[in-house]
Amino acid sequence: MNSKQLMSTSADLLKLKNEKSELEEDLKRVKQQIEIQQNKLIELMTEEEIQNFKDKNGVTFSLKTTIIPNVLAENKVALVEALKENGYEGLVKEEVNAQTFKSFVKEQGWETTEELPEYLQNIVSLYEKTTIGTRRA
Repeated sequence: MNSKQLMSTSADLLKLKNEKSELEEDLKRVKQQIEIQQNKLIELMTEEEIQNFKDKNGVTFSLKTTIIPNVLAENKVALVEALKENGYEGLVKEEVNAQTFKSFVKEQGWETTEELPEYLQNIVSLYEKTTIGTRRA
């Protein structure tokens, strides 16, 4: 590979990464605008005591109320135990967070499958992924 091709390919990669960042910012902005408009419409419909309506294009807008349970981090263990004790163990999924496990493996110095402890060798496979890092000067 020649130097010209190297520079061209790296420039293309940088351009795409910049485009991705711009699109993510645009998406964030649009999501915020959606939230603002949705809140305005909820307020207007509530004030007018309208549960639903159709616009001029035939799209129906409806007020929906959703119950969203929230469990504080310090109560998660208690929740799991309470569900299990009351016959709802099917709701409980024990899992290991992928990023946390990745960090754990790195901290332990287990860079190859041979370095994994025996109890993990037939359960966990390791692979390498090479990427390109970029940094502004």
